[in-house]
Amino acid sequence: MELRAELPLEGVISFYQSIDRFWQYCSMCRKLDGEENEDQRIACAIGARESIDNAYVEYLINIPLIFATVDGIKPMSLSAQLNTEELKSHFQRQLESIDRKEEMWRYLDLLNILRRMCPFACNFEEVEEDVKGLLELAGAAQNFVEMMYVDVLVEETKEQLKDMVKNPEAFRSMFPLPPKPLEDEYRS
Repeated sequence: MELRAELPLEGVISFYQSIDRFWQYCSMCRKLDGEENEDQRIACAIGARESIDNAYVEYLINIPLIFATVDGIKPMSLSAQLNTEELKSHFQRQLESIDRKEEMWRYLDLLNILRRMCPFACNFEEVEEDVKGLLELAGAAQNFVEMMYVDVLVEETKEQLKDMVKNPEAFRSMFPLPPKPLEDEYRS
């Protein structure tokens, strides 16, 4: 994993947000009973299905990143000067984080079950315990990603700003200012 200027864990963020939305819609859908709530239930079921479909796609695309974040592995900064042993250790941790196919398949199977169940073929009681595990996975990823962005990126920004304070001329082109208008242009 490499830390880039844009969000390096954007897919992980989308995954856990989709799981959170699914859970909200699913909970609302199961609470709505009766004919008078049928339209609301349909809307909630459709929202739950769209959210679980999005979570499924993000899971497939980002499996290594999701499990690396759950294990607390930070992406490497492109600017970091790491020696060979540090790189080796980092890559070994990444390898260990994704070397658990049974767990990965279990979550993929659950996502597929939820996609088939939702909407309108809901037997939620059968998968309730598994869904709690999926929510824990998404929650662990969310906790790490939020901590990483707040702690790590703020620290990197602080270091860069300290360099800017020491030598502002070197960073002049980073924030180009528009040219000042001539005084006469705005007088009529």
